[in-house]
Amino acid sequence: MNYKKTSLLILILVLLQHYTSDDDIHFEKNFIIVKGADSSFRQLVDISSLNKSDLSVCSSQNSYYCVRWDGYAQFNVSKQDNICKNFEYKTTSTDNLKVSFDLKNIHVYGGAERRTQSWPIESSTYSAFPFVSSKVDDQAVLEPFWLFSDGSYLFIDKQTPLFISINKSANTFTIIAENKDPYLKKNQTVLKYRICKLPDMKAAYLHAVNNVIQRPQVIVDVDTIRKPIWSTWAAYKTNISEIIVKNFVDEILKRHFPISHVEIDDKWETCYGSLTVNKTRFPDLKKLTADLKKRKVKSTIWVHPFINVDCQPFHDEAKKKGYFVKNDTGTTVEWWNGKGGYIDFTNPDAYEWFRKRLEALKNSTGIDAFKFDAGESDWAPDNPVFKNPDNSDYPDSSLKNYVKLASSFGNMVEVRVGKGTQQYPVFVRMIDRNSTWDQSAGLLSLIPTLLQMNIIGYPFVLPDMIGGNEYDNEVPDEELFIRWLQINVFMPTLQFSIPPWNYGNKTCEIVFKMLKIRNSFSNLVLQSMKQFVKKGIPVNPPLWWIDPNDNVTYTIDSQFMLGEEVLVAPVLTKGAKSRDIYLPKGIWQDGNHKKDKKINGPKWLRSYKVDLDTLPYFIKMNNSGKPNQGV
Repeated sequence: MNYKKTSLLILILVLLQHYTSDDDIHFEKNFIIVKGADSSFRQLVDISSLNKSDLSVCSSQNSYYCVRWDGYAQFNVSKQDNICKNFEYKTTSTDNLKVSFDLKNIHVYGGAERRTQSWPIESSTYSAFPFVSSKVDDQAVLEPFWLFSDGSYLFIDKQTPLFISINKSANTFTIIAENKDPYLKKNQTVLKYRICKLPDMKAAYLHAVNNVIQRPQVIVDVDTIRKPIWSTWAAYKTNISEIIVKNFVDEILKRHFPISHVEIDDKWETCYGSLTVNKTRFPDLKKLTADLKKRKVKSTIWVHPFINVDCQPFHDEAKKKGYFVKNDTGTTVEWWNGKGGYIDFTNPDAYEWFRKRLEALKNSTGIDAFKFDAGESDWAPDNPVFKNPDNSDYPDSSLKNYVKLASSFGNMVEVRVGKGTQQYPVFVRMIDRNSTWDQSAGLLSLIPTLLQMNIIGYPFVLPDMIGGNEYDNEVPDEELFIRWLQINVFMPTLQFSIPPWNYGNKTCEIVFKMLKIRNSFSNLVLQSMKQFVKKGIPVNPPLWWIDPNDNVTYTIDSQFMLGEEVLVAPVLTKGAKSRDIYLPKGIWQDGNHKKDKKINGPKWLRSYKVDLDTLPYFIKMNNSGKPNQGV
């Protein structure tokens, strides 16, 4: 007789008697299987590395299910309320802890912005990727929050040294806790998370945004919403000067294009990190900005958290005062513009020193705000040592303070990183886009990334530059440029750099047509932002927001909404003359054919004609058959 197996069977029976919930929790081979009574998916808690002979029932405050492996591991479940349950899996061994979610017939959204963005995310495959801000795969904006199509959501405690795996072929989404780089080494590994179950995804998101995701108190800059930004970057790269900026703005205004502000990008400094204007390139930047203001054009300037080694005396001053993030080998890091130190924004003195230098720059030049670049944790040295880290959020300790500092310069500011920083009213820029049609940071990545950022609480999206950045000698042709603009029209703001007039008068005519559409809906963009601040409703929700029980909408990644009023279905394929469009339930008016009969959804519009000057969009009618107020 196998006494160990008999003992384990007796123990399982005891556990089932001890367990009083309607949920199903049981052992199955090397897993504890957890399936909520009202949930569509299973959790598979991996216990393969634990010795079953050490297993016993435990009691823990507020827990209704608790088992432990004597002396080194414990798994317990507690009920927070009728909606949410808290889970904690911990061990004092060096083993990693894994919990997998069986995604059969379930879709999942959320987590991190990635270079090749998927919507929903289970269509990706990656293994044990650290869940920290990172330049690797452009994981710059992230939140440990995932939404499931059955109306559940998962939120993971920031103290968890978290890694994520997605296995497309196995239909599994796995969360892993492991005390290894890039996290701090601790004596105990803890995987702590919360799962909440609501009637549907929309209800789940609204519960999350009012309980675990923060919101700002005000919206971003109104002028930047109403009129485009014009950046020097894609058009001129580092070949900029006072004359070039002036001529650029002259040309924009002469051709009657709207402009909120001009963004002066790389190569205005004497050296990287000096925050001192290069007088050879910009002899009188203050006069330039004053002249721009007279023409109702504001200005911003590109800044970053680095000071290069050869940028003296600024580098040595910061190093001497201990203002750089360091490790055992020193403070020097390599970034895309050389080698230098990376400011430690957890150090209050370094934070204030950097802030005052920016303030002095702003005052001396008359610029209105800043474009803050970089900020991901892995620009710091390996195994970074911070002055005053939030060890529960290591190694992203400095990121939050960087965004906080950025927001102190007003709501015109743009950043490109975010993690637990949704409370700051700043534009959050998509990572640099390539001038291509593909999904790897090209045109196809725009809508999935927009939806991703909205669903994790960052809806004030700046979708980078229209047409991309022209990296690696990639120059967008007329079609790509126009289709890119059309995708942007109903997003929070527009940013030009590549001049439309480069393509000729026909392109300019189409651009003005798109800007006219944008202008007619700019009040709705503002209204949608205010709705996010007030209620948490995303600015650009996915289609399932209109009908969260319509499973056709769950995998649509080529359409999006503006608020709850306008459905947008841009053209994403080179050479396309038509596209299929899905309208969820409701009454819809074709924005391009307003005299046509209104359309009752749900319905597929097959082979909808899309000439180069056509942006398909549809306005949702209210019960009286009219657009809602503000549309």
